[in-house]
Amino acid sequence: MKKRIGFLLLLCSCVVMIHAQQVYHYSLYSDNSFMINPALTGIKNYSEINASFRKQWHKVDKSPMTSLIGFNSGMPAKHIGFGAYVYDDETGPNALTGAGISFAYRILDNEKYYKFKRRRMGTRSFSFGLNASIVYYRLNLKNVKLDDPSDVLLASGANTYKIFPDVAFGFMYNAPKFYLGFSIPQLLNLNIKYKSDATFKDIKKMQHYYIQTGGRIYFGDDRFSLEPSVWLKYVIGGFPQGLANVRFNIIDKGYAGISYRSLNGLTLEGGVIIKKKFKIGYAYDIEMSKYIKDLGMTHELYLSYRFVPKYMK
Repeated sequence: MKKRIGFLLLLCSCVVMIHAQQVYHYSLYSDNSFMINPALTGIKNYSEINASFRKQWHKVDKSPMTSLIGFNSGMPAKHIGFGAYVYDDETGPNALTGAGISFAYRILDNEKYYKFKRRRMGTRSFSFGLNASIVYYRLNLKNVKLDDPSDVLLASGANTYKIFPDVAFGFMYNAPKFYLGFSIPQLLNLNIKYKSDATFKDIKKMQHYYIQTGGRIYFGDDRFSLEPSVWLKYVIGGFPQGLANVRFNIIDKGYAGISYRSLNGLTLEGGVIIKKKFKIGYAYDIEMSKYIKDLGMTHELYLSYRFVPKYMK
């Protein structure tokens, strides 16, 4: 029974990925912000190398797993940010491996940077970002055993490999205590064709629409802050989803937070910052469903190293 439940949920997640939720998900979305919205590339005015690893439903064989390595940097004097990344996302027989570059341009209402107590930060700005990527798509059905061998779509057991381009766009309004952004991944909306049992099937890449908003509340002589945030997602052909998060920060030391996902999910997160350069974050997703014992939990790890300019130390 456990194996059947696991396979059923895995297959359902694969179908959802094919027809709707085709873009990888992060619980620590605040740390992976430039992957969600290219307008946030280099917005922090320092260079950063980051890596992220996510394993969903650890009790289910071949459950969703996502790995990412990225780099982004800002050039405040020229108001630009740039970045690059590679990632791998696997769910059962379905897998994506991609690489991309991002570019952002900021329009500041005041080009000077100022010192606000313990922080250095820019004034209000509008950012516009573009991302271009190449994605290697793989579909492997050889190891899938079916109760119905006559299934037309899956019975061929063939491997399929496709390479296709993609583009993403985003913009962001950012102020010291508030931000609001909008982005569209998979802007090209291409179809992927593969052959199955002498017939051709289409996997249509659907456009996604993201809204990110949040705020920053500083207190304790700016040693602490609260950051409430919301990430809203809509996929053509799917249901609207939302993720609300509240993070408590000890400035330049670490953070702890909690999130609620609209599809009955709860996330606990925490992280430490060492010497303002090394950052280690961890998220623990709790599935709030009756299958929780068979699915297991979801784990996500985030690592980064910052090259901090002298004026920010």
